[in-house]
Amino acid sequence: MRYVFFPKLFPTSTNSCVKLDEKAIKWIIREKEKGTSTRTIAEIENITPRRVNQIYKRYKDTGKIPEPKKLGRPRKELSEEEIKAIKEAYEEYRCNAIVLQTILKKKGYSISKNKIRS
Repeated sequence: MRYVFFPKLFPTSTNSCVKLDEKAIKWIIREKEKGTSTRTIAEIENITPRRVNQIYKRYKDTGKIPEPKKLGRPRKELSEEEIKAIKEAYEEYRCNAIVLQTILKKKGYSISKNKIRS
């Protein structure tokens, strides 16, 4: 059975950088195995034909479906000492994260208010 694909005539997204999830990568590999053209797959997934070929080559070389990379900045966890300092300052002053940030800064800790909240 052959599928007919119709790429979008009026794309709604202007984002040129598309993050592929595992489901999309599996679909790309499945379509390449069926013999669907690289260009058609690229237009449907809104990626370049080069990227389609890269994914398929990595699959052929390793025999495994390539895992997408995690994007963004890596998370930095608070140390036990920092957590203890936050708890102690909160118990003593009972104030919000912004004030706690200032108090902790005076004590020598550099912890953002977003880290204090979480």
